[in-house]
Amino acid sequence: MRRLDISWLSVESEGPGIYNEAYLADLRKACVEAEKDGETVSIRFSRNAPDWAKNTADSGENYASAFKHAQRRLKNCKAVAGWEYGE
Repeated sequence: MRRLDISWLSVESEGPGIYNEAYLADLRKACVEAEKDGETVSIRFSRNAPDWAKNTADSGENYASAFKHAQRRLKNCKAVAGWEYGE
């Protein structure tokens, strides 16, 4: 099983709701390759917050939105065995 660490900073660094789709597309490709190799992927989404989100009251909501967006982008990847929140 491959472990894939994804940081909030990598997914949403520019601002709230501005997602790095190129990064997510690369992650999708990695998951498709894992599937072709017969492997599964465990994904850990870390709380490495972007600068714009630090010290804001709704950072937890923004983190959850970024997590859900990443899940939607990778939802059809059969190799993904599970997701977890990280620190």
